[in-house]
Amino acid sequence: MVKISEDDSSAVIDDATLRHHKQAPKDASFVDVNAKLTRVRWKIPGAIGRGGALADLEYRLYYKHKNGRAHLDFRARGYPNTERGNGRCEVIG
Repeated sequence: MVKISEDDSSAVIDDATLRHHKQAPKDASFVDVNAKLTRVRWKIPGAIGRGGALADLEYRLYYKHKNGRAHLDFRARGYPNTERGNGRCEVIG
């Protein structure tokens, strides 16, 4: 869940990945909200992967207001691949 402040200047992320890595909700490092698009970036530092390796996980979420579509990029810092996903989001509130 990404909770954006009423003035669109900040966001807090609380999702299953944070809970899996036993981390508290995180403040977004970047938030941009305009008439067409919402963009949010956040990082989960020191996540433990397979084999016990540590990596900082970086996320970027793009949400298009017009059609409710979302795009999420995920990257483990220090590794060459980027994972991507598309779907729909529900805006609450």
